Amino acid sequence: MACDIEKIEDNEKENPNIVIQLNTLGLDELVSLTLKLEEEWKLIKKNYTILEGAVVTYDKCKNSVKQLNPSKYKSKNYNAFINELEKSDLIKLPNENTITDNKSEQVGTEKKNEPIDIHIPLTSLVYIPGKIVDTENFLVHMGTNYYVQRNSDQTIEYFDNKIKKLNEKIKKIKVTLIEKRNEIELCKHYIQIKRGQQINETNQNHQTTSVRTIA
Repeated sequence: MACDIEKIEDNEKENPNIVIQLNTLGLDELVSLTLKLEEEWKLIKKNYTILEGAVVTYDKCKNSVKQLNPSKYKSKNYNAFINELEKSDLIKLPNENTITDNKSEQVGTEKKNEPIDIHIPLTSLVYIPGKIVDTENFLVHMGTNYYVQRNSDQTIEYFDNKIKKLNEKIKKIKVTLIEKRNEIELCKHYIQIKRGQQINETNQNHQTTSVRTIA
């Protein structure tokens, strides 16, 4: 991923909130501060989007484990899903012999424990055929070049924990986004005030100069 959760946390620790009296800043300082806050908001928003994508990815991984063990987790396997589509007339399969009863398909698959045909992506466009021969044990990617074997229950528990932690971080980041946006709007408000003061001062100076010239 383009964003590490640990790096986000480190940045938050290294950059504590600093209280700034906006009414003491000049116009140029307010503009500079606003631009800085907007850049920070964009970075936080980017991290927020990445974390949301990570939640979706982990959820898909968890569902994949369940679909490989449909009777154990009461989920639909691929063949059952295709059968439902065929019965609902949403699609028409070229080979009618592939349509079987959902229950008999699931039971038959489990009894025979036959390998499941899949296509493995080498690139976004290139796939090679493969087979899943063990639907109970999985290699879970824990980190860079670090994999651990887990059974289906342990794998689902791992993904659930990941999703829970990510959702907690997303909630915190969402609050930070709102606070940062409020700070930006407050800075813009003070910028308008400062510009109004400058216009008034300029008008007063022009009036004073005109009076002196007439006198």
